[in-house]
Amino acid sequence: MIREEIEKFLSLQACPSCKGARLKPVPLAATVHGLSVHEVTGLSIERTYDFFQDLRLDPKEAAIAERFSKRSVSGSGF
Repeated sequence: MIREEIEKFLSLQACPSCKGARLKPVPLAATVHGLSVHEVTGLSIERTYDFFQDLRLDPKEAAIAERFSKRSVSGSGF
């Protein structure tokens, strides 16, 4: 009963800063081959696998991509 009363005053809105990604600006700004960590984690499992298999990176990009990979796997629930 109380929950229903409170829900009248709530609305679902994406954060205007991160647009619902729930990440701070720095992680959102980093990209590998044009995709942010948020965009990579939104890919299908098959597309994520292909994305990482097809990457050819310099050492700096490789360090960023390793973080993406860890985030993608942990974000997918596997």
